[in-house]
Amino acid sequence: MKLSCIKNFQKFARIKENILFCLTLSLFSSCSIFNSKEVKIISNSFSDKIIYFAELDKDFKKTKNFSKIWSKLYSKRFRSYHKFLNKEFTIIGESNIMGQNFLIIKDKKGKKYKSLIKRDFKGNLILPSYLFFKEDFLKAKRLIGQNIWLNYTNDTTVFLTYSDHNFIRFSTVKVIDIIKFSDNDSLTPIWLKIESSEGFEGFLRYSKTKDNVGFEDYYYLDHPLPKEWSKKIIRRILKGEIEFGMNKSQVRRSIGNPDLINNTSSRYGVSEQWLYKKTNSSSTSYQFEYGKLVYVSN
Repeated sequence: MKLSCIKNFQKFARIKENILFCLTLSLFSSCSIFNSKEVKIISNSFSDKIIYFAELDKDFKKTKNFSKIWSKLYSKRFRSYHKFLNKEFTIIGESNIMGQNFLIIKDKKGKKYKSLIKRDFKGNLILPSYLFFKEDFLKAKRLIGQNIWLNYTNDTTVFLTYSDHNFIRFSTVKVIDIIKFSDNDSLTPIWLKIESSEGFEGFLRYSKTKDNVGFEDYYYLDHPLPKEWSKKIIRRILKGEIEFGMNKSQVRRSIGNPDLINNTSSRYGVSEQWLYKKTNSSSTSYQFEYGKLVYVSN
């Protein structure tokens, strides 16, 4: 009886060893995708760009689990978001792993991390909104101590203040600090901390654009209403109105940047057609000749 039990135990032990061996072999086989020899990283338009991770707004943080987005290149285990803060990373490129495309970054020690890639309808790579480039941060930082002129003051995704001061369009403010803070899925996480001449503070989202088609200017680096413009034109602009004879800068200051510009040629020279889209999918067209507004059609 004892001999039979011993044989059964030995047989069970051998089966157990075989099962463990098979499981171990299977595990290593399934992890073969993380073998560095098999992971090919291809450069993209963001390769060699230095980036940082921004602090997250508490409400924005609730929209998704940010600690389950990034993992080491050769691991499936996710890394907590807070471990990426206050560290510098470089974008290497992208890689296809098991049919999925990943953005690949590395820290100063050479450790690599990956995150699933998102693309727009044209196939262009979209960086997560909580990432920002070092070059943009340095450009924003150079604004500290300088005066800028407000444009957007009624849009809380662009401008915030906790004071009762009435910040108005075209008013002059001074940049006093830079804040790295993400609260939105699409807009840059760099903010300018600004101060009015009376000492009231606000926060204005940093903008990389200036007079660009399809984008609005959050603020102006130069005085938006030059002294050489007539008082009549300036009054029109302050009311958001236009009149024939206005130049392109004056129209932009009054009603913003166009959504689309078409250039046309004729025997009279090159003319421009500016289109401003409306909420009902229609648009208004503004025609310029020799740099002056000559025609408007709805």
